[in-house]
Amino acid sequence: MVSIKSKKGQAALEFLTTYGWALMMMGVVFGSFGYLLSTDAFVADTCYVNGDFSCDAYNLKSEQLNIRLKNLAGETLSLNNGVDLGIECNYEDGGISGFAAGPAVVNVGENIDLTCNLTGMPTNQKQKVTFTVFYTKASKSFKSTAEGYVVTNHEP
Repeated sequence: MVSIKSKKGQAALEFLTTYGWALMMMGVVFGSFGYLLSTDAFVADTCYVNGDFSCDAYNLKSEQLNIRLKNLAGETLSLNNGVDLGIECNYEDGGISGFAAGPAVVNVGENIDLTCNLTGMPTNQKQKVTFTVFYTKASKSFKSTAEGYVVTNHEP
């Protein structure tokens, strides 16, 4: 003869087993979604620069970052040459170099193309490159800087 207490125990065990598996599977599914949504595939490509410039175009290909900046200062800007290369770029694992591919003097509303060589940067993944532009305003004698960043896929 089976007692009532043993049937209650069996029902409780079946209940916990059934819902335990369901909760565990839900945890696996939500954990997978969290992992997939945290990848760089959902990070938007962007270019930002503060100060007297706007970022009009950019690309990152073959360890070379090309940026087109527009002068919004309301006066002529001169990119510094010599020790200051006009632009300095950095990414997480290294890479500091840069030069102005356009004129060293940028009139109001004109663009200048700047290039940074970033050796050793991994390809086929999102990269964030920070940069600093060194310049002097026509009405001032001291150096100014504009800092910015580019987030985009590094193409081989």
